[in-house]
Amino acid sequence: MEDWTFTSLLYDEDALLMEAIETHVTNASPFNSTQGATTSESEDDPMCMEEEAPKKKNKPTYYARKDEIQTLQAELGALTERLEEIQDTKQQDNGLDDAVLENALLRGGLKQTDLTLAGAQSIMANYRATHGRNPLDVQINLSADPTRRHQTLTALRDERLAEATDFILERVRYLDLRRPHRESESFELPNGDHVLLQCEVEPCRTNASVKLVFDDIIMAIIQQEFTVWESLGVTTTFESDESQDFTYAQTRGISTMPDGAQFEKNIASFRMYSDGSKQLNAPHGLVALHPVAQDERYPFQPQNRVRQDTTMVLMTCPLPGGGGVVTIRWAYVLTHKPQCAITRLQEMRMRDISARWNEIVRNNALEFVLGRMEQQA
Repeated sequence: MEDWTFTSLLYDEDALLMEAIETHVTNASPFNSTQGATTSESEDDPMCMEEEAPKKKNKPTYYARKDEIQTLQAELGALTERLEEIQDTKQQDNGLDDAVLENALLRGGLKQTDLTLAGAQSIMANYRATHGRNPLDVQINLSADPTRRHQTLTALRDERLAEATDFILERVRYLDLRRPHRESESFELPNGDHVLLQCEVEPCRTNASVKLVFDDIIMAIIQQEFTVWESLGVTTTFESDESQDFTYAQTRGISTMPDGAQFEKNIASFRMYSDGSKQLNAPHGLVALHPVAQDERYPFQPQNRVRQDTTMVLMTCPLPGGGGVVTIRWAYVLTHKPQCAITRLQEMRMRDISARWNEIVRNNALEFVLGRMEQQA
């Protein structure tokens, strides 16, 4: 049987066998035997007078080497078994090491993903803060003539509502509409204008129809328009002109802060409700607000008041999968750099109070709608 152990590399068995044969022949030679001596020689040799001590029989080198090989092989077998045990233990340890390595790789991958997202967010934030682009920007110019004003708003209505629908659907395309979502961002543009961006998703578990919830939200916003400003210590006067079917309106408001600083808004609003359309095959209500760029009847007076432009989209539609209604709101509020004599602190207060107004109106509208739902239950 072939030996694939290290012993075969240390000893050549053929050489050992020849060595053993030569040793055996040498020991058996008559020239090395004591039986060949004569009597006289024995008598003359005083050493022969004593009884010759028995000689130890020499073991052939081949067999000695063979025994040594067998001993080494036995030891090698034991060492091999021990090595296998160690390897089995190491494999188990390697399993733990693999898990640790995999965890480290996952953590490293997640960290890299977080850094990539952070970089992408930084790019987007810098783009918005640099360009300040309003995705729903439109130039609305109103004449002082009442008839022409209505004609302008009527011509804009369908296009503004369609564009607002496309935008809001894309804006929340990848959001889970069954869970509340709210984000807010504000920044100053290179020209000194200030932008407030808001996006909100508010689901409502109710058996009420989309139409009922939509009407309640509109009513709540209209009712809260004055009371919220009063609660913030702001005095506001409004002048409004709307269509007979309430599908569009123009509203101008002048607000006075507690410290005397004033700001003004001029807004064109468009409203619709549909049981389903090509854009959204489900019942939905929609409101779109756009700032009026120029108004011959109500020209802006930047030397006296700060101008504030508000763009907003509000949609109410069924929850995906049923079981309720969801309201989605997106807003872009641009506060122009003051050209009137107000301090930096007054300007900051004006920005903050506008953001608070949006928060309070939303909360009060939700309370109103939920209260109505409880009364009807």
